[in-house]
Amino acid sequence: MRMKTAILLLVLLASFLFVGPVSVKAVVRTCNSCGDCYAKINSAASGDIVELTQSITYDGPGVCIFWVRNGVTFDCKNNAIKTNYHAISLGAGVNNTIRNCIIQGKVPENGDVP
Repeated sequence: MRMKTAILLLVLLASFLFVGPVSVKAVVRTCNSCGDCYAKINSAASGDIVELTQSITYDGPGVCIFWVRNGVTFDCKNNAIKTNYHAISLGAGVNNTIRNCIIQGKVPENGDVP
């Protein structure tokens, strides 16, 4: 009886080891303004994608999108962020991606995207 129990335990253990990692699909969120993008980016989980659905204009002052999350992708989908202030500040966030953005406005300083 002990032999059967030991074999059963080994089979169960082996099945857990060979299942492998469970993949989690990224959540895609959309935004259409500075405030909306700020909220969606800063509430996203690592691996999530936030997509800008239209060009936006920011009249300031300060930063259109202040980013503090990690591992989030912001895809402007070839839309523009137009501003005379800062478009995006990465703040303390790391391992983030900004892609397909047309930034029009202020020259960058201190690591900010204009």
